[in-house]
Parts: sequence; C-alpha cells; structure tokens
Amino acid sequence: MVLSLSFVVIRSGAEPRARSSSWRNGYLPVTAVLLGSRRMRVQSTKETSMKPSLLISTAVAILVAAAAASSPLLAAPTSSSAARQAGVRILPGFRSPSGNIKCFVVRSLYCEIDMANYRQRLQASCGLDWHGFQLSAASRARSYCTSNAAYNMGTERPNNAKLAYGKSFRHGVFTCLSRVTGVTCRNRHGHGLFVSRQAWRTW
Repeated sequence: MVLSLSFVVIRSGAEPRARSSSWRNGYLPVTAVLLGSRRMRVQSTKETSMKPSLLISTAVAILVAAAAASSPLLAAPTSSSAARQAGVRILPGFRSPSGNIKCFVVRSLYCEIDMANYRQRLQASCGLDWHGFQLSAASRARSYCTSNAAYNMGTERPNNAKLAYGKSFRHGVFTCLSRVTGVTCRNRHGHGLFVSRQAWRTW
C-alpha cells in the first residue's frame, strides 16, 4: 500500500513545482520505510546465520568441559594432593578393606581399631584414653593409652589407603600383612602385634 500511494502522488501531481517540496516530504518517509524494511531483512538474515555458529560454540564448550572432567591432568585434585598443597604432611599408613583397622607410622607404628569386642576391657586398664596398639622399631608391641593423638593433627594426616586382603605394607623396619582374619605387623627384631575385631595379641 505504501508503494502504491507514493506512485499515485508522483504521477497525479497537478502542480509539480508547487508540490515539489511536499512530494519530497512525502517520499522521504516512504524511503525511510523501505530502507528500514530492508535493514530489518538484513538484520534478520544475520541473526539467522549466527544461530548455527552459536550452536557450534555451545557444543565446543560442552566437549571441552567433558574432557576437563575426565582428564586426570585437568580434574580436581584428590584429598591427598589437596592436603599436600595445604602443607599437611601425609603419614605412611593404610586401612583394612572393612575400614575397621587403621595403621600408620610416625616414629613407631600405631594400629587403631574402631569396633572391638575387647575395647571396654582395655579402656578400663588405661588411666587415659585407649587408642589401640603401638609397635616401636626395636621393642615389643604394647597397648597404647594417651590423651592426645600420636601425630600433630594440625600439620599431619595418616594415609588411609585401602590394603587389600593378602597384600603387605612396608615402611622402614615395619611390615604389615592384611588378612580376612585381621592385621599382623612386625618389626625387624621379631616383635609384633595382631589385631582383629574379636582378638588381639602383642609380642
């Protein structure tokens, strides 16, 4: 309709000179409408052409994120590596597959047990808190009673890596063997300890 009206004005002008100014005034809005419509079509074409590129960028971002999550080099640090980065010293040690027995080395070897049938009996024989058993580098093992942990809890942390049944742990003069029946540890002088939920023994 805009194009038809502008054509009528141009062709039927009775006084071309007198209407010259009004014709221009009438033509300019029509031109603006036409140009605006053209710009809108160009803009719409640009937006349409940008959609595939936007989809490609999104897909690439998803693939990069998935690769970062699965890559051991880009993955988030583990608790052990995070502890090392925080300046915490990781003490050599292990835990039984059930998680009930945990042993670690500071200067002596210490074995703690969470659930034991004899806990109350050994606690009653301690003037302090019963924590488990201690095996030094050269002497026999003993029941371990103290009011404090065997290590500095602010700067040290035992390594609680699982020691599968039938596997051994060795550090310095200490050797431990994990079995279904319990954990046995020895030093080079033949002294040692045995720990399980049902029983314990030191020599």
